[in-house]
Amino acid sequence: MTLKVVAFKRYMGKAGAGKEWHHVVEKRNAKRFGAEAIHNTENIIELEKSLHDRVSAFYSSIQKELTGSELTVRMCLESRSYEAQRQFGLQVIENIRRGVWR
Repeated sequence: MTLKVVAFKRYMGKAGAGKEWHHVVEKRNAKRFGAEAIHNTENIIELEKSLHDRVSAFYSSIQKELTGSELTVRMCLESRSYEAQRQFGLQVIENIRRGVWR
């Protein structure tokens, strides 16, 4: 865990009972976009644990009909801009929440 993540969790506290903190643009992008862009209250949101688990699993899956690729969703997003990853990440959360994507 980086110092920025520790500072965020110290400032915000625990996500709450049955909830977890989720990075809309993944932590793995900190070197590319900068720690400040990744570890802040605009990019880290509270999700129900079950939804967070499903979102994480979706990013690890291959969704050829969505991405046009045999790569995982996570790998397909690597070359996209911060804003494109953020918009896609918010769409993933909403579509999984509504049962549109699994």
